[in-house]
Amino acid sequence: MEALPLYIEVRGKLILKRIHVPVEHGQPSRCTEEAKNRIQKNHQLKEEAKARDETVTPIPYDVVNDLKGRS
Repeated sequence: MEALPLYIEVRGKLILKRIHVPVEHGQPSRCTEEAKNRIQKNHQLKEEAKARDETVTPIPYDVVNDLKGRS
């Protein structure tokens, strides 16, 4: 059993609660996966441009969301 943190809002404040679940049922968060992929791609583009003596503007987060149809 592992205690997973869970934040609950009560009267405008966040209270930390811990729920005890078996380790097999816990899954890592994937919320930052998209940002990590974008950072890696920008780094790769910079390295390639540096080899060719060019400059590259990284793709901003807003443009990525607009291309995917998100607001």
